[in-house]
Order: sequence, then C-alpha cells, then structure tokens
Amino acid sequence: MANENEIERRFIPTKWSAIHQFPLNLPRINIEQGYFEVPVKDKSLRVRISDNQKAELTAKSGKGIERPEKPHPLSVDYAKMLRKDFCSHFLEKIRHLDGRWEIDFFEPPLNGLVLLEIELKSRDEDFEKPKYVE
Repeated sequence: MANENEIERRFIPTKWSAIHQFPLNLPRINIEQGYFEVPVKDKSLRVRISDNQKAELTAKSGKGIERPEKPHPLSVDYAKMLRKDFCSHFLEKIRHLDGRWEIDFFEPPLNGLVLLEIELKSRDEDFEKPKYVE
C-alpha cells in the first residue's frame, strides 16, 4: 500500500451558534485509539477500532495540514491485542459525520475536547464550517 498525502484542516470550536443547534441525529462512530511509542521525531503509529467492527493500523509523518498517511486494515481482535499490550497512550471519542465534516467529542481523559476536521482535495480548496459553529 503506497503512502498517500492527507490534506486536512482541524478546528477547535470556541463558540457554538445560538441560532443553529448541533444536529443530534448525525451518523456516529465510537472510536478507540491506541498510540505506540515511536522514537522518531514527527512520526506516529496508531491503532484504531471503529464501532468494534473495523480496525486499522495507521502510520503518519510530518506536521501541518498535509502529511503522508499509510493505513493498513487489521482484524478487530488483533487490533484489540495491539492496543492492550503495546500502546502507551489511549483515547476514545464519538465521531459525528456531517457531510465531509468529522466532529469528534472526546471521552476522558480528554473529556470536553471537541475537534472539527475536514479532509480536502487540495491545500487551497474553499470550504465552509458547519453553521452550528461560529
């Protein structure tokens, strides 16, 4: 599987719209992630389990809005073993899908953090934030 560059923009919402409510009926995914200790600067390796039905191991490198990403599918059982036995950092989040937007609501220890993310086709692609975020 070849490396592909991922171009994404992320935002931490500082203000929710008083006029437009967050749509509670959006499709959602429960995500568990574990991160491996990687002794190389600006590289990361994570295992992700989505809805206890799909899993992948993903290597990323670099910083900024565009960086190489290499995902590899895994069985859920193998991903659970890797997460439990080899990962040093963990997070859980509920991801809501709103068109191309992913809105992540984090569980403890990152409870209260909300992150909006959109993957772009190019660095200069125009986009609008969802109307429930100011």
